[in-house]
Amino acid sequence: MGKRGPHEQGPDDRPHNKEVARYALSFIGGDPKVARFYNEDESKAIAILTCTDSDLDDLTALSTIGLNDIDVGQTFAGSPLRVELMTAGLAPEDTLGRILATTAFDVMDAGYCRYGAVARNVLSTNDIDSPLDHMLLLSPIFWSRYEALALPDRTIAWLYALPISEGERAFIEESGIEAFEAPLERSHADIFDLLRKPIVP
Repeated sequence: MGKRGPHEQGPDDRPHNKEVARYALSFIGGDPKVARFYNEDESKAIAILTCTDSDLDDLTALSTIGLNDIDVGQTFAGSPLRVELMTAGLAPEDTLGRILATTAFDVMDAGYCRYGAVARNVLSTNDIDSPLDHMLLLSPIFWSRYEALALPDRTIAWLYALPISEGERAFIEESGIEAFEAPLERSHADIFDLLRKPIVP
């Protein structure tokens, strides 16, 4: 479960996370603000950058700031590979923020993150009424200016968190992520709508 802190605030004072926030804004665009979200017992926190009027027309786009401080057991070109998560949607900012924060807490708990991973029961944990419940991590293909961020001590890649249903999750587990992406594209489903109909029963 994710919940917003009592007031808006910037990312932590670590210089690399300030750079991460600036970089994320550079490819997301829009009007930014940052708020900190906590898990239920407030033992974990994550800053969420929220951009309204982003490059995705009328959608609100969000990115975690600071998840890259978690070692997820990956390397790239001999450097630690770390991740930030992002999402976008039509739902209220706070709803999207809670969803993204809960997904980030799942990564923190697992100590592992990769393309095609699924964070389970994210929407139901936040009491969100939707036919979708889990978050599938994909490449952030909607942002043409996006590239991984190379810092002196790490490379940071962003993954896009897509809400999916239980049926879709089971299909991916059985058939693979590539088998899911093709019918998803053919369906022309509005993936930014938390009330979209699942493409797999």
